[in-house]
Amino acid sequence: MHVAGSSSWSFAESLDEMPHVALYVRDALGLEVPEGAGIPPALEGPLSDRRQALDAEERTEAALQWPSWWHAIVADEARMHQGCDEPDRGSRMRDSLARRQATTGDPPEFSALSDRPALRKAVSGTCIEACRWAEGPRRSSHRPSGGPSFAWALTKQIAEDVAFDMNVGVESVRGVALLLAVKGDWWECIAPGVVLCSRSAPRDPAAAQAILRAVFVSGSAR
Repeated sequence: MHVAGSSSWSFAESLDEMPHVALYVRDALGLEVPEGAGIPPALEGPLSDRRQALDAEERTEAALQWPSWWHAIVADEARMHQGCDEPDRGSRMRDSLARRQATTGDPPEFSALSDRPALRKAVSGTCIEACRWAEGPRRSSHRPSGGPSFAWALTKQIAEDVAFDMNVGVESVRGVALLLAVKGDWWECIAPGVVLCSRSAPRDPAAAQAILRAVFVSGSAR
């Protein structure tokens, strides 16, 4: 997780494990999840084909149950990173981890999914390999030569421009980007001050500018 900013504006970006675990469950089991807001494209790279872990009826049920689980996961991740530069960061992170526990539960039982047995079976059957897969993108994001996905100078400029344009104090300009190892230059604001985006999207300067402006404007309008 990288935090840019100062005592005024703030921007955090992360490439967290749990969203990638959820996406691996969806893609490796071939869950035909209904399209909707905040549902990303497929993961990058090769995945194991685990469709045989569920029968056809279970896959259909798990696909219907997956979106609510996904939205809870990304909401938890966003809360963990919002205000991560503030003095109560430790408390925020503990609260978020408690919510994550309530969202999924611990392996191998995943008791929080007991009301969704098909999804619980899907997660239980793929969690270990999903965590291993998620380590690849996370390791690449922590290479010594790697910096933030969003250039600091651009982020600073957009934050200050948004504060000026909206006539608000720059201290109210805050944002969080949850980066995903998914295909294409995809991004979407999912809540005030929170954006989901593919790892590749910030590499395009025009896209990076659009993402930053969208997340800062939405966050400042709260």
